Order: sequence, then structure tokens, then C-alpha cells
Amino acid sequence: MKLKWVIKEKTAKKVARLLNCYGNLSSEITVNNILRRPGGHYIGLEQNRVVGYLAQKPNNFYSTKIYHLCVKPEYRGQGIAKYLVKMLVNKLGRKRPLFFATIDESNLVSQKVFRSLGFRVLTCFINPQTGNKLLVYFFNYQKNA
Repeated sequence: MKLKWVIKEKTAKKVARLLNCYGNLSSEITVNNILRRPGGHYIGLEQNRVVGYLAQKPNNFYSTKIYHLCVKPEYRGQGIAKYLVKMLVNKLGRKRPLFFATIDESNLVSQKVFRSLGFRVLTCFINPQTGNKLLVYFFNYQKNA
């Protein structure tokens, strides 16, 4: 699998389609949503097709928020989600050592991915838009490097 960091409009369309079809999001993602965040994308490609995606953004100078982790159903179970998270943590961990991810309590697969990489539940809260319980996962690169 190839990993892509830079995103252009053609790829952004594929990513938006992936997220809107399989991302279980509370609102639709547009191409402009994706293009507004240059440098925050980790895209898994298989034979030039988008098969997985992860977005990140800095919370501040020392921490990163991970969001929109999504893998096409036919590619799930192959370690793609784990690979994307691992690449992000390894690339940014020295610069911004703290990582956070918010995961719906019902999303057991995502929880398993993050736990397998050393993330732990920090706290939980109810999403006011959906009423769903969300778990906040946390990872400290400095303690786990």
C-alpha cells in the first residue's frame, strides 16, 4: 500500500465519497472541507485507489487531534487503519507528542485499533448533536517511544 500526504481535488473527491459512504458522520463532508486542511491528510492507496483515510489537525503546539479514520469495507481487516494511525504518530510524535481521538462507543473496531497501538480512554461525554456516547482516546508518544 502507498501512503499519500498531499491532496488534490481529484483525490479529495474520492476521500469525500469514502467518508460520506462509510464514515458514520453526523454531517456530510465536502471536497472543500478536505481541501481547506492542507497537510492534515493520510491517504492509503492501493493501485491508485483510495482505500483508507485519516485526518489530523494540531490542537496546539504539543498535541494532535486524529479524526475521520475510515477504510473501505472490502479492505478492512488488513491493518490499513492501524498503519495510518501508526504513520501519523511516528511522523508527528517528536514535534507534538500528545494525540487524541474521539470514538463513538458503538465503534468497537476503531476502539480496538487505537487500543492495539497503546491509546487509552481518557474520558467520555455525550455528543450534543447525536446523543451518542463518545470516548476520548489518548496517547503520549514520549512515554511509548
